[in-house]
Amino acid sequence: MKSQQRKTVFIAAAMAVLLIFTIVFNTLSLTKFDNIFEKFFGATPSSLKGDTLGADVEYYKSDFGSPS
Repeated sequence: MKSQQRKTVFIAAAMAVLLIFTIVFNTLSLTKFDNIFEKFFGATPSSLKGDTLGADVEYYKSDFGSPS
């Protein structure tokens, strides 16, 4: 009976350590190292543009027709 209980405690402890490691790894990778994922997948915040569905989203309109 004691060996069964030790085995159960060992498995539970191993699962807890694995869960903690996974949570810490995901937190670090999605906060501090997100630029690595952006470079890998080729997506940057400036390239992610949503559909505006025809809404006028230009907040500061210029009075000039061209840059010159």
